[in-house]
Amino acid sequence: TKELVALSEQTPQDWTVWAALSAAYLELEDPVRAEDLAGRARDCAPDDPASITPLLEVLVQTGRSAQAAGMMDGLVARFPDEAQYHLYRAVLHGKAGEHAEAVAQASRALDLRPSLDLAAQIAVDSLRNGLGDVSRALRFLEERAAKAPESAEFAFLLGALQAQTGDAARALQTLLPCAQAEPPHAGAISLAVLLEVEARQTAEARRLAERGLALNPEDANLHFLVAQSHLLDAAAEGDPDVRGARREVVLTALRRVVELEPRHHTARNNLAYLLAQDPATLPEAFEHAAAAVASSPGHAAYRDTLGVVL
Repeated sequence: TKELVALSEQTPQDWTVWAALSAAYLELEDPVRAEDLAGRARDCAPDDPASITPLLEVLVQTGRSAQAAGMMDGLVARFPDEAQYHLYRAVLHGKAGEHAEAVAQASRALDLRPSLDLAAQIAVDSLRNGLGDVSRALRFLEERAAKAPESAEFAFLLGALQAQTGDAARALQTLLPCAQAEPPHAGAISLAVLLEVEARQTAEARRLAERGLALNPEDANLHFLVAQSHLLDAAAEGDPDVRGARREVVLTALRRVVELEPRHHTARNNLAYLLAQDPATLPEAFEHAAAAVASSPGHAAYRDTLGVVL
């Protein structure tokens, strides 16, 4: 907070500094000071729609959502062609459980700015989870993605929803172009790799995972999927215990997963099972098996692995 105060003195016209200070005081449970600072943020940039967000956050967090909604209704009426105001009103509708209204406002925001992906996320969430209309959510995304073909985020949202509704093949067709683009979409890579592993397209999955790991070497999920792809290949080749050349590759990948995410119990269980085959690595196997059981005590397979180790 002291650093932000000093920064505000150096750049008093930067509304984002006042916004950060407002958020800090809100975290410190000083809503009065937070609201004052949010007001200063708005005063610094009244023509920037985003500058209203700190004040909206204070109002919502302090139980004054109706006041926030009224404020946004006024701004939407004054600036009907400003997409972000419609977006913020959609957010408030969604928080209030007014899902049909959230979809309408998000749709208006997208009419004004077709590439506003956050508006699409809000609409889809309201359609799918609020109204329970998955088919309409899919149609909505298909229509909006077609109007913003340059948006990788729209393609990712559409591919994710296609995958969630069980259409993995179509999801891959949607995801792969933005996963292979320059720059690639990291989320599209992760989901496409998962779908390829599930479809037993293991070589393709590993190639795409390498691309993702080049962007983020600390992506535990991709390391885990690389390991899973090798385990699937080993099982298909009649080597379920992975005693062949893949063994070290799999062990390295799983150890990396555990290093990055110590509570990843599936990786720990798989690692324990493989390490239990070698007396020299039994102590490490026990460590991982015990941790997996501790993380998920109701998982029978983990208890079985611990029994094998013991």
